[in-house]
Amino acid sequence: HETFTDPNPKLILDQAGTYEAKLTVTDTRGEKNSKALELKAGNDPPVVNINILKGNKTFFFPNQSIQYAIEISDKEDGTVASGKVSPDEIAVNFDYIPDGFDPIEIARHHRAADAKTGFIAGLYLMNASDCKTCHLPDKNSVGPSFLNIAGKYKSDQGAVARLAAKVIQGGGGVWGEHAMSAHPKISQPEAETIVKYILSMGQKQIPLPFIPLSGNYTPRIPKGDNGKGGYLLRAAYSDKGNGNIGSLSSEYLLPLRSPSLVPERADIQAHTQLLTTPSVSFSMLGDHSYLGYNNIDFSGIRQIEFWVQATPNEGDAGGIIEVHLDAPDGRLIGQTEMVVSKAFDFDSMMKKLGGQDKKASVAGKKKDGDKKASNQPKEFDFSLLRKLMATKAMAPISAEEGIHKVFFVFRNPKAEANQPLMQMVEIQFQNKVPEVAAK
Repeated sequence: HETFTDPNPKLILDQAGTYEAKLTVTDTRGEKNSKALELKAGNDPPVVNINILKGNKTFFFPNQSIQYAIEISDKEDGTVASGKVSPDEIAVNFDYIPDGFDPIEIARHHRAADAKTGFIAGLYLMNASDCKTCHLPDKNSVGPSFLNIAGKYKSDQGAVARLAAKVIQGGGGVWGEHAMSAHPKISQPEAETIVKYILSMGQKQIPLPFIPLSGNYTPRIPKGDNGKGGYLLRAAYSDKGNGNIGSLSSEYLLPLRSPSLVPERADIQAHTQLLTTPSVSFSMLGDHSYLGYNNIDFSGIRQIEFWVQATPNEGDAGGIIEVHLDAPDGRLIGQTEMVVSKAFDFDSMMKKLGGQDKKASVAGKKKDGDKKASNQPKEFDFSLLRKLMATKAMAPISAEEGIHKVFFVFRNPKAEANQPLMQMVEIQFQNKVPEVAAK
């Protein structure tokens, strides 16, 4: 037993065993509070790593394979290469994360070394909410079990939207006297993701395809998805312990994000304006305004496509977009042609939007035959309108390698201070130059 009063003490544990480190804090009035942490000495945790040998380490590109290798080593157990660690003892999952969920954020909070699920986003949201306060996986509690919910609605095609609305608004009467609390801070897409995860519990579990420790993997977009999600590559191993010291687990999570970035979510911003009413509008203001993104792998990136709007009606001056590495005034690796501010035909855009809605409605009827759902009013798609109103500005870039910060600097020396140059809709990294642009 040793006691330290100095801040940040250091201690070498030279004997194997389980120890308790206890921190006690006393305030100026003599009141105390403590927090304990269990430490295990004599068994080093495994080291897990996923290496991308060929492909981009930041983005995934649909239907384009990546070459990877998973490495596992443990001081006591050995390695896979030595034959002392079996590949069957290693959990490997490559999961698609739907649009609206940041795979980097999910990776930051994902700590279940034995989790195997294709609905990782739903599980993540459920763990972040109070669902498990009233519901258990396979037993009734304050509310019904998740298995019972899945069984009741297994053949109900409209269950996802209705149950998601109930999660948000609250309600009762179906399962007894207890009413479910409202969750107004959960969005409709988030609630639907949670419901899909719950309903999946009642489905026959299809064995996940075996993923070897090395090889090629081709990420694909799930049917019906908008393709703007990401992938989370995961490998985990639990060692065999050492003598009286129990097993330790380690995992490695490698998030691969969509190559289509939302400008208003940039890591670094200077001289921007975000308006959310009646729809989202994100503008760059004045000469030398910029957006920055951290940790971008440029391996294989050949071109960056910007979807922008520049109209006299909004006072947009137009401009050029420059691509710089590591700093706003860093090395210039590409730029667009001049984005000219010009009026657009609003009536034509609305007709296109109406045509898109009509096609989607017809496709929906053919797909599920749900007459009741087809009669429900369709929510106006502002995001589609923004895309239809936008034009493309292309920036071919010089061949680069490695991880960098990237800055998109908006230039127009003739613009007044804080005058909007253009509105940003989408930024897309491309590892192939489209044929039309290449001509």
